[in-house]
Amino acid sequence: MTAKIVVRQNSQYETEILPTDDHQPVLDEFQLEGFKRGLTPEELLLASLGSCTALVLHKYAQNHNLELDAVEVHLRIERVAQENKDSKMDDISKHRIQQYIKLIGRLDPEIERRVYLICRRCSISSILEHGVEVESHLVNGNI
Repeated sequence: MTAKIVVRQNSQYETEILPTDDHQPVLDEFQLEGFKRGLTPEELLLASLGSCTALVLHKYAQNHNLELDAVEVHLRIERVAQENKDSKMDDISKHRIQQYIKLIGRLDPEIERRVYLICRRCSISSILEHGVEVESHLVNGNI
């Protein structure tokens, strides 16, 4: 299972989330429109990461008076089989997220590299990289 999306955010923090498919190219122009279909849970996770990444990059650029007009983040998540040490079978899977970041603006290559390095400071990236424990509780009435 692979899910792919594109997140675009301009310097006014207007964010566009586009589910992608291999048969339909992503349009170049920025347009705020509704979705033709809902997002899958995996695409929502990618949207969270892409939006957080773009936000962090824009905040950094604004704090350093850099001319960053927009950020475009292409994301994809896929399962990667891992070998089970006990049974030597590929019955355990891990997920891999690939993120490709395009910075749009008047930035020289050194500044671009510096801005790019900030993307790891996104809180969603940190949660995903370090793992998270999820606790679920069934409740009746008020929470």
